[in-house]
Amino acid sequence: MYDLIIVGGGPSGASAGQTAGKRGLLTLLIEKENFPRYKPCGGALSSYCLSCLDFELPESIIERNIPKVRVYFRDRFVEGMKENNLALLVSRKVFDNFLLEKARETGIEVHTGEEVLDLIEKEDCVEVRTTDNTYLGRFVLISEGSGGTLKYKVRPRDKKQDMGWAWFRKFLMTIK
Repeated sequence: MYDLIIVGGGPSGASAGQTAGKRGLLTLLIEKENFPRYKPCGGALSSYCLSCLDFELPESIIERNIPKVRVYFRDRFVEGMKENNLALLVSRKVFDNFLLEKARETGIEVHTGEEVLDLIEKEDCVEVRTTDNTYLGRFVLISEGSGGTLKYKVRPRDKKQDMGWAWFRKFLMTIK
């Protein structure tokens, strides 16, 4: 019986795993891909994101510094600039693997190449069925990313008309 089972080993799952491990929780992180794995998206880290890390990123992970940006939306645009970097660009393959290793250093158990097929809520735990095994956890954190479907077992699907605007609004808030 695990205290926590994390489904997904990307940045949010690995970060949650690192936090759980530091707090002494018996934690299992399950990731369907083998790491390092190719990930073509999301290689920009904002200064806020970097401030949430409790460690420095090695220079070898940073591919480029971004001091300013201009975003167009229909007939308008907004510019953002900071004295320090607005964002850093990283390879997701390298960055995600680095975060997963930081989580593993805290003593959590990490299974890669194992896909979660189903979650079944029991009286006092959650049963997690994978391609390889069945695990029991007091809590499960679903951190599977945008393409995953397990999250719909606990919340409704997102409305497509809300997705683009929410992202753009969040971006505007981060550069002010």
